[in-house]
Amino acid sequence: MPLRYAVDDEHRIVITTGYAVLTDQELFEYKQSVWSKPEVAGYDELLDARDVEKVDIPSAERLRELARLSAAMDVSIPSKVAIVASDPVTFGIARIYEILRELDPRSTREVSVFRAVEEALVWLKHTEKTPPARRRKAATS
Repeated sequence: MPLRYAVDDEHRIVITTGYAVLTDQELFEYKQSVWSKPEVAGYDELLDARDVEKVDIPSAERLRELARLSAAMDVSIPSKVAIVASDPVTFGIARIYEILRELDPRSTREVSVFRAVEEALVWLKHTEKTPPARRRKAATS
């Protein structure tokens, strides 16, 4: 599966890693399955897309739909989303998503895009990686 995630309850963060080719459908499914869970409401998110070979989103409208869905699912508790992408195209798509999220008045999550995980973790204020034993649950989407 192109997306795997783990929930770190101690640090209140969902850590998601992308692999291979990531489609818009998989992003929508991930968003709906993970972020509809009340137990992660208000958690920060680290989306590591460094191992994504290609992001396959068929249109700009589909990316706008994802940003609108994401903002509609936001809860009143402010949180952050850090996206890490080393590939220039994936980085660019993530930046467009960041801007679309900022433009939606329903958005309560601050989104920022980084090239390095360390920078993202500092921004999230989660400076140490959590050992897998502390993670509540890992799943694929």
